[in-house]
Amino acid sequence: MLSDITVLRPHIILKQQGFSIIEMLVTLVVLSILASVAIPFVELGAKRAQEMELRRALRTLRTAIDRFHADCESGEIAKGQMGVSIDSYPDSLQVLLDGVDSSAADDQRFWYLRRIPRDPFSEETSVDDHWEVRGYRDELEGVWSGNDVFDIKVRHDKQAINGSDYSDW
Repeated sequence: MLSDITVLRPHIILKQQGFSIIEMLVTLVVLSILASVAIPFVELGAKRAQEMELRRALRTLRTAIDRFHADCESGEIAKGQMGVSIDSYPDSLQVLLDGVDSSAADDQRFWYLRRIPRDPFSEETSVDDHWEVRGYRDELEGVWSGNDVFDIKVRHDKQAINGSDYSDW
């Protein structure tokens, strides 16, 4: 009896299971197209996040240098002490980490950075190698004299999303 039903209506007993090769290929093509559209957006988002981190690092370092200079100019830090240049700037980035003594007799110490921020685009392991330092009396495109820290910029020549060089930021 069962054989009669199978002959007359095979679709009732034998259900189709799985996908055909055409369905699999169509699905694969659709997923490939979606991935090829999504990957550039993910990469752009990651680079944009790195750029925001670089801007934050530059702002942190430059703000610390400016605060140090303002404290020297206002007399809160004595100009003649170790770590302070004759132009009222720190001798190195390390001075901003280690701190300097107050000019008052209260044994107060001023710190300007908790840590030196990293350049998110740099592959260097040492943070000291991430930044190019420029002194107050240095030439704009010259080599750092080692006298003081007036400004910083990145050491690499990579370009931003908008086409500008990170070293010009």
